[in-house]
Amino acid sequence: MDSNEFFAVNVLLARNRKITKLGTAWPVTCRQSKCQRGFLQGSSRCPYHDGFDLLKIETCLCSHISTSVPCIRAAPARSEFADMAGDPGNKPSDVKVSSHASSPGGGWSMLVISCLILGASLRLAYHHTFRWVPAPKPDTAGAAEFSEQRALRHVHDLVNGIGDRQISSPGLPLATKYMMEQVRAIADSDYSRSDLEVQVDLETVSGAVAMSFTGINFTNAYRHLDNVVLKVTPKGLQGYPAVLISSHYDSAVCSKGASDDASQVAVMLELARTLVHRKDHLPATPVIFLWTGGEEAISPAGNGWAKYSKHYKDVGAFINLESMGGGGVPIIFQHTGAWVLSAFASGTPHPHGCRVAQDIFDLHLIPADSDFRMFSARHYGSLPGIDIAFVLDSTAYHSYLDTPERMRPGNLQEMGEALLGGISPVAQELARQHMASARKDPVERAVFFDVLGYFMVAYPDSLAYTIHNVPLALMMASPLVQTFTEGRPVGPGYARLLASAMRGLMTILGAVGLPALLAAARVLLLGRGATWHPKCMAVGSSAASSAVGSQPLDSWAARLSFVGAACVGLYVVVLLERMAMSGAGITVLADVLMGVLHGATLLASSCGALLPVLAYAIPGGHKRITATLLGFSVLLATWSHMSMQPYSPTAPKRVVVNHFVFDEADPAAPTNQHDQIIAMRTVNESIAIAGVDSTALEQAIDVSKFTRAPTMGREHDVVFPLTDMLRGIVVQPPVRRPEERSTAATAPATNSEGTAGSAATSAAGVGSGSSSGSGQAAPSPSPAPSQARTPWTRWFGAHQQQRQQREQEAAAAAAAAAAAAAQGAARGPAAPFVQLQGVEPVGCEGRAECDKHGKTRLHMRIYSEKPYWGILNITGRLVDWSFTRELAAAHAPSKPGSPTAPRTHIVRLTSQDPDPSWHFWVDVEAPATAESGTAASGKRGQWDVHVELSIVDLTRTEVLKDVLALLPDYMAETWLSTVHHSHWDI
Repeated sequence: MDSNEFFAVNVLLARNRKITKLGTAWPVTCRQSKCQRGFLQGSSRCPYHDGFDLLKIETCLCSHISTSVPCIRAAPARSEFADMAGDPGNKPSDVKVSSHASSPGGGWSMLVISCLILGASLRLAYHHTFRWVPAPKPDTAGAAEFSEQRALRHVHDLVNGIGDRQISSPGLPLATKYMMEQVRAIADSDYSRSDLEVQVDLETVSGAVAMSFTGINFTNAYRHLDNVVLKVTPKGLQGYPAVLISSHYDSAVCSKGASDDASQVAVMLELARTLVHRKDHLPATPVIFLWTGGEEAISPAGNGWAKYSKHYKDVGAFINLESMGGGGVPIIFQHTGAWVLSAFASGTPHPHGCRVAQDIFDLHLIPADSDFRMFSARHYGSLPGIDIAFVLDSTAYHSYLDTPERMRPGNLQEMGEALLGGISPVAQELARQHMASARKDPVERAVFFDVLGYFMVAYPDSLAYTIHNVPLALMMASPLVQTFTEGRPVGPGYARLLASAMRGLMTILGAVGLPALLAAARVLLLGRGATWHPKCMAVGSSAASSAVGSQPLDSWAARLSFVGAACVGLYVVVLLERMAMSGAGITVLADVLMGVLHGATLLASSCGALLPVLAYAIPGGHKRITATLLGFSVLLATWSHMSMQPYSPTAPKRVVVNHFVFDEADPAAPTNQHDQIIAMRTVNESIAIAGVDSTALEQAIDVSKFTRAPTMGREHDVVFPLTDMLRGIVVQPPVRRPEERSTAATAPATNSEGTAGSAATSAAGVGSGSSSGSGQAAPSPSPAPSQARTPWTRWFGAHQQQRQQREQEAAAAAAAAAAAAAQGAARGPAAPFVQLQGVEPVGCEGRAECDKHGKTRLHMRIYSEKPYWGILNITGRLVDWSFTRELAAAHAPSKPGSPTAPRTHIVRLTSQDPDPSWHFWVDVEAPATAESGTAASGKRGQWDVHVELSIVDLTRTEVLKDVLALLPDYMAETWLSTVHHSHWDI
């Protein structure tokens, strides 16, 4: 090696800051390369300028020194050679290559400084993303200003003044009355203005929509639901497309709905009042405010408004307001029509949102819905628009914890100011499109993200394909460019590129895979998952294991990593909180999902930026760091399992409780011929309790307080389509207190809602279920999880538990049969039922489903004396019906491969109609064996139609109160009802 070659290598190493002392010691790996060995021996097999290949030497040395720090891939200038060659102090005998930092303390200093800079950056991101809110304005603020204090009055009136506002509850009509009073007051507040037209409407809708929720097909039917409308039209803008702003004033079952959605209702009322009092800066188009009176039943009122409202045709774009918690951060989490998103973000002072949220929603990782789908052109509507929601503190979502006191001060002020700034550019864009007679694409979506709430970056998907693929193409072409410009061989260039890509891939897989594996191992070994924790505390094991897995990360990726940390981290926090309502699926999968999400978050924040610095500052210590972090992960996981309390009254376990009452027509009681009311009697009763997270119910409650009862598999049908997400137990109703037992024994008691009770059954405390015996295809009973803490003890005790359960079910069934035979309790005419009222033959015009036998129209009615929620399950060879134009089966034929097998059609019912009768018809194929009156499948009934009806009563009865009294205080009921179930063969 001549002096120039020697000093060239020296310069290359110095550029990479890996020189501590000049010397001649070469790494062993560099001497193993044939090319490099030939070069060291004076061969010209690696030609590069003067006969040496600096690139190959540098690649070999750098790959030996560190895999985390990038090497400078360029030859030194000849002047540098000369400078070093002329230095008499640099002798070949002094060359020495080292993998250590340039000074013993320099690496640690850089590590500390990097940590401080990164910590400050993440703290700033955290503050502006999670904590910052504007100061709430008092109620003494000017009339043209938005005031949170004024808006909070409406929240308190709806929550504390009215209370429960579910469909079928007495509070919903009171809320409708309150909303009409408030919007009329807004319309009359400045009635003398000649430059503004304010219109108020109360629209009542009935109808149905065929839809899919979490991949399950069903029909959502509704009757007599109210919507409140306020339209503000500036002078001269009649006929312009309007901006729609919507929210819902009903509340979820078992919740008074302060945040969801009384907070957004209040924001809209205050916003409408502010617009009416403004003398200038009015929107360039009309603004329609819509408050729907039924969203929690999967948006039936919103669908009715989109189908039947006279105002819908005047809408050009919409903004839907929702809430998943009172903790704040109003994010844009769904959109359709990229231009609406961009226009709104350009006007709002502090935009929040990220495409990640929409992707999470589209993948059904959060089983929820909103009125957005009913208006969106990508779903059931025809409009472009955005969906904005408060997302933090989902622990209170749909529970008794959703109170005004839990809402973060400043939330409503931020939302109001965002709307005041955002609707103006949306209206201006609509006005431009109207004057140009050209509407932009209502379906196109955009890639979007905010930068710490200061501004939002958004560009349509069509542009995103170019922006995101051009860098990839340039990177793939870089070895070819180097070949033509510098004469370098193509093969090694692509080899290095592939090696870098593999390191990046292994970084990602390691960061998200190792926490997932640790989570799975924890569940399998300890028998309980960690996703029960609705707080963001037990995440250290995922954090540390993610750090271990992301060791190969290149530093160039780390430099930009903290930019996405706030965006990704926000949604991981939301998902972690929502795991308390994620469904009782397979525990391992739930924990694995959370491990992946934590790994992705930490890769995008601290670990992604710090580990390359660690690799540089503490070379040779990777194994020690890995072992330390992995050990910390295991210890923290074990500690959280052994010592941390899984639930608390402020972070509860969610449960669904149904008092299941199985009714049938009483053959001993005559049917009332005047109004055709069928007398019903109770066959049996049971209590179904199910958890909605992945922790088994037996691990959270003392099941010895209950007596098991047989399961029918229909106990939770009323929460369809979320039925498959529940796992729990079916038990007998608790024994009544002595004073209640004596009262029930004297006469058939009637509760405050007018429904007669089953006296003998209640007195005996027996509530076993029994099979209907109808032969219909029913979902499998929900298995009760084992009380064992580990899979190994569950396996050894399985046979004994199954035998005990069979004995319990047999005893309960015998007791129920004896009680039913002894008392024959008639529930009376108040029990719901389905009734066939008429039959008529109809033609088969254009119906491919109708065979040569023709079809028959069956006129039926559902009877219930009170407004209700319900499920109607119709199994048969249906051709058409009156609910919707579409006839989509919810389940496949009971006989796969047989096109004539009966299909199941499920209708979700919500009714606020005072009329107890809901009339409908179905068209069925005429029976093939008309002379016998029995269908070929062997079911009883001339038309081979089996109908199951489940009607929900949300009244908090004494039986339900007794059940809740047996549950611990760290459980929160997210659904509580009495279900009247009956089935009919027609």
